[in-house]
Amino acid sequence: MPDAIEHPLFHKHGISEVIEHQKNELRKAVGGLSRVELEKDHSELAEMLAAKFNIKVPVVLEDKIEVTEDEPLVNSSGDPMQSMPDPSRPFHVPGFRVTVHIPFEGEGWLFDVQPAASSLNPPRGQVRGTELLLVREVSAERQAALKAEIDQDLASVKNCLECLRPSAQQLANELKQMASQEIAKRQQQLASQSELMSSLGFPKRTKRPKK
Repeated sequence: MPDAIEHPLFHKHGISEVIEHQKNELRKAVGGLSRVELEKDHSELAEMLAAKFNIKVPVVLEDKIEVTEDEPLVNSSGDPMQSMPDPSRPFHVPGFRVTVHIPFEGEGWLFDVQPAASSLNPPRGQVRGTELLLVREVSAERQAALKAEIDQDLASVKNCLECLRPSAQQLANELKQMASQEIAKRQQQLASQSELMSSLGFPKRTKRPKK
């Protein structure tokens, strides 16, 4: 069973930060292209590079969601409905833990990216492989509210993902244009280097001498 440690989703990185990072990575990739690589069709090369650095927003596979359960002692110290002898200390009561396993297609790290329009109260969860896990510890007093809480969290996750999609599409469009421009710049850079080497008037060494 997964542990109950979760973190706020859609909260760690801003989407604008991610977009700028992907663009910088594309620039670095094009800057490292060799003359041989630049002999490829530039349109196909630009498409390949744009696809490599585009972001793939996860798609939740709702028809494949499953749940598992465990029976730990639940910490109810933060539950206003639970009476306890000392509210300042952990208070454990019998309960059970439900884990909602939400399969998805796409890049899991994007669950940590904050959309341009974000919620002040993001859902909590954890990503493991190609599943998003929502772990809920439930005391007997709160079992009736569990279904509504899970439905609310799932709806919030889906809404945040939808808010990321326009930014991802914008990035895809910009990367295609940027890749073509950067390829042209790289080709010009290498051509200028070749002209400079030729202007020196010395033959170019093709093999390095052995030490």
